[in-house]
Amino acid sequence: MPHLPEHHWWCVSTIELLEKVLRRPDDFTRRISGAPTVLVPDEVRGELPDGWPMHP
Repeated sequence: MPHLPEHHWWCVSTIELLEKVLRRPDDFTRRISGAPTVLVPDEVRGELPDGWPMHP
């Protein structure tokens, strides 16, 4: 499972990985701890003028 340590993010891209994450609630949470640390790229900034949407 890809981990982006500089952003404290995990990339969960398959059903199998999602099932593993859901079985480990102490290690993974659905709680959003703050705004994403990745800036909106210039090429999509017009579509996301307020930044990345936050979804709990």
